[in-house]
Amino acid sequence: MKYISLFLLLLVQITTHAQSYENALYYYERNYISEAIDVINEAIEGNDKNNARAYVLKYQIYKKASTTAPFSSFPDMCLIHCSEAADKALQFSNGVGYMEAALGYNFRNIYIELYEDLSGYARTHLERENYKNAFDCFEAAYLAHMVLYDYDKEKFPMEDNLTFYAGYSAINAEKYTEAAKYFGELVDYDFHEPEYAVVYFWMAKYHLLETKNMQKAKETYTKGLKYYPNNEDLLSLKSYFE
Repeated sequence: MKYISLFLLLLVQITTHAQSYENALYYYERNYISEAIDVINEAIEGNDKNNARAYVLKYQIYKKASTTAPFSSFPDMCLIHCSEAADKALQFSNGVGYMEAALGYNFRNIYIELYEDLSGYARTHLERENYKNAFDCFEAAYLAHMVLYDYDKEKFPMEDNLTFYAGYSAINAEKYTEAAKYFGELVDYDFHEPEYAVVYFWMAKYHLLETKNMQKAKETYTKGLKYYPNNEDLLSLKSYFE
């Protein structure tokens, strides 16, 4: 009876005091994933917001959640949390060391895996016309790839196809500011695959109607015509610039 009372007292202390990395680790190591999720999120909103180890643990918790019921029903959302946690960990000088020590492999492999998995989920959502979830996954995949790009631009070049579908999904999810970010990047870097004519048309109209930046609109329109001189959508904007 004495030992039971002590155990209950420990649980009360864990649940009534400010949650911490150690509390979350306690649940994680015992496979109490739901509890671990609640505790780690509270911890990084509080005393552990500047603790790199807490964000690494959040990565580990959500990674395990992605294959643990009931969370395994939406593994893509778990991986988005993984990506966010890894990004936060990398903001600290000792973040890479903690990640590699905890996970047992090079941090670049972590991002390669996140990029590949999230891209796959994004395309599945896109095929099902679930544009909001598609955008969330494309955006997380894009951010994972940018970590790799910043590390080695030759080995991990700009991923224009991923950027295009992030913008395309954003438009269909009615996230127009986000769409402009991704489509605008394609324009800035002069990507001009055959299917990208819509990028220049949409960005020209965005600057005309949303930002009211006539100079930027004309620059985008002119660049678009250079690559797609016979595109009817672009030509329909001619009257704005005469």
